[in-house]
Amino acid sequence: MQLFDMLTSSKEKYWLKKISRKLSKERKPIIFFFRGQILELMRWIVLFCHDHPNDGVTFDIEENRVIFFKCALIASDLWSNQTYGSILDDEKDISVAKEFARAPFRRALEAGKHAPELFITFGRGWNFYKKYFSKHFPTFHDDFMRDTQMTFEEYMICFSAFAVSFMDPLVNRIVFDINTVGDTTLIPEQIDKFVKMESQSLDELYGSLWNEKSDAEVTEITVGPLNTLSLRNKPIYSKPDGRSVILDPVFFHERVLVSPIFQLIRLNSFNHNEIFSAFGNAFEDYCCDILKRMYSTTTRENNLIRQKEYLRRDGQTLLQIDAAILREKTAVILEMKSSFLRESEINLDGVSYAEELRMKYSSTKKNGIEKVKGVGQLSRTIKHILKKNNDVLAKDFNEIQEIIPVLVGHDSLLDAPLTIELLREEFQILIEQDIGQINREGLLNIYSLTILTIDDLEYLEDSTQHFNIIDLLKDYSRSSTVDSLHNYIVGSKKYGYYANSHLVNTSSEILKKTRELLFNQTDY
Repeated sequence: MQLFDMLTSSKEKYWLKKISRKLSKERKPIIFFFRGQILELMRWIVLFCHDHPNDGVTFDIEENRVIFFKCALIASDLWSNQTYGSILDDEKDISVAKEFARAPFRRALEAGKHAPELFITFGRGWNFYKKYFSKHFPTFHDDFMRDTQMTFEEYMICFSAFAVSFMDPLVNRIVFDINTVGDTTLIPEQIDKFVKMESQSLDELYGSLWNEKSDAEVTEITVGPLNTLSLRNKPIYSKPDGRSVILDPVFFHERVLVSPIFQLIRLNSFNHNEIFSAFGNAFEDYCCDILKRMYSTTTRENNLIRQKEYLRRDGQTLLQIDAAILREKTAVILEMKSSFLRESEINLDGVSYAEELRMKYSSTKKNGIEKVKGVGQLSRTIKHILKKNNDVLAKDFNEIQEIIPVLVGHDSLLDAPLTIELLREEFQILIEQDIGQINREGLLNIYSLTILTIDDLEYLEDSTQHFNIIDLLKDYSRSSTVDSLHNYIVGSKKYGYYANSHLVNTSSEILKKTRELLFNQTDY
């Protein structure tokens, strides 16, 4: 609402009051600005607007602010057309409509996404790469230094300085000068390297967002969807005179959370599969350590199994359970997956996105070879538990009569509407194939699949001091909701989220290092 007040005249404010009264009676929220709309507006500004030297007073003129506001509203419609096409208007069978709506719903969730809390980005980014990824990819720190000319610690410190100083317009000015921003610090060279590595010019933005098309070449047919790759790679815009701004806070946070592995890939000297494999193993370790901290005390009523092998043949692991939480006759089986979906496959054709999900999180066949991942692995694990294929498995799960399958995803959008539904359907098909015959008498009660993102697992670490996670997962499954676990918890009177103290403490460590290295200050 503060942005609305800044961009409008008394005329628009008058109409807002009228609309507000009408919508408040209908209990409908008013949303003027959202992330996807602003990114779309940014794209068109790059195409049509000119960056004049020595400006900076454009928004001092009310007429300009109103024009900007109107353009933002137009951008909202453009975003909607690019995201949904005609799927919301066409008369389709409900099952067909779902197929076509699955990818747009994911994009809509992403368009409304906010940047994570700073303590999550600081804590996870620092912990994950320093402790976990470097364990599975031992040359990470040397490779990162070779690519960036900075240590990972220096990179994190520079990121934290910019995140704290230039991302909240209500607290600080968000425009900074790249020529002088590091002058008052003790590491001006590293600050300069960081800004140059993360920033791009208007020409670079224009080339990547429009593929060098002129405004005369852009039509409704040729416009195409917004390609955000350049914004992900370089989320800071810099003018020739040095004035700069962070273009998108979500992409800026991603520079710490996921981009370091793509830094390695761009070196072109490593096997991509080797890097992604190390990332996956590190993610599994990271999640399992969260669970270990959750159930580290002997007084907790749940028993935790972590990364335990049960079946091996010819030197290969045939069955490993990433994690399991046991209580009396109930077992929660967790499978961790860190897959990245290809942006090109999340489109309106109604097929590509579903196939991409199956390939990364289910069971697929190619050239007669079956690849089992995610929900397929959960199904196979449950099959082995039911058949009690060895003595150790039989001992650990001897009393178990019901199982709650949980897929833990690094992808924060894996719990998007209709995505959950597809993965649940995939799991039901596979579990019926695997144990349908041997479980006819209902020896095991199998709950529906739960999707748990890493964001929610981190929040649950401290939250489960106030409730039992098995009770939560049972209630969520019994609710038969198609909504995400996150939304279920937020809307619940019984459950709630609490900040992760482990990540808070780690982020405090980063902020302390930042103050020391930048300003030689130790008190904070």
